[in-house]
Amino acid sequence: MVRYSRLPFRQLVREFGAELVYTPMLISDSFIQSKSARDADFRSNSTDGPLIVQFASNKPETFGEVAQALWGYSEGIGLNCGCPQRWVNQLNYGDILMKQPDRMASIVAEARRLVPDNDFCIEVKMRVFDDLSKTLTLAQQLEKMGIGMLSVHGRTHSERDHPVRVKTIKTLVDTLDIPVNYNGSIYSIQDAKDAYDATGCGGIMVARGLLANPGLFDGRLEGDKEVLTRWTELGIGLGIPFSSFHKHLMFMLENISPKTEKRVFNGLQSTAQSYYWLKERNYIF
Repeated sequence: MVRYSRLPFRQLVREFGAELVYTPMLISDSFIQSKSARDADFRSNSTDGPLIVQFASNKPETFGEVAQALWGYSEGIGLNCGCPQRWVNQLNYGDILMKQPDRMASIVAEARRLVPDNDFCIEVKMRVFDDLSKTLTLAQQLEKMGIGMLSVHGRTHSERDHPVRVKTIKTLVDTLDIPVNYNGSIYSIQDAKDAYDATGCGGIMVARGLLANPGLFDGRLEGDKEVLTRWTELGIGLGIPFSSFHKHLMFMLENISPKTEKRVFNGLQSTAQSYYWLKERNYIF
């Protein structure tokens, strides 16, 4: 969700059933060192909660510093060790850290040491290994270091659209004492219910499915007119760069618009053009 879960989108999915939302993945070093970097992707307000501020980090000291900085201003911070993108891994962020379990453990341990308040959640998102015992060992190590929640994308580093390893997630749910969230291939409210029934997980985490259908948790279908209308109101009212406003709409229209219409919409150059295009075609009220 890099660049996509900014304030207006977080507010949108919250209004349509999401109970806990995440910021875009932020780089912990940049967050600490650069005000412009913070302002670019992290903006909040008094209604923006419950909220996890999500980070890519590979240093205990900087992850601990962002924990201290955000303590009292959010419900917690997250360490993203689930991202498999090449550019992220090349910087020693994301799921490459799963090959460095002691480093992962020291990163979260430092944040917990500096913020000993257990009401402030330290969350980790990770993928799984082919070896179930290796996955369990890492998860238990993180739990001992003080994380309060684990989110699990049920695929390995090299798997993309492969079936989610439901049994692995269920084993983690049954083994750990902290909530374990299910992530992977959730595109409808029925998918979410099936995942919960299969694992007893603590929550359902959705990324791509919410980009296409921000009303998913409310049982809405893609292209829901009320959802699209509310997105235009929030995007314009709260303010978001045109590129983000437009890209979100491209995701929301991807599966419901004819190719010829999408081609025209994708070439629009301003928020005003996008709004009136939607209005003229009755996609919004």
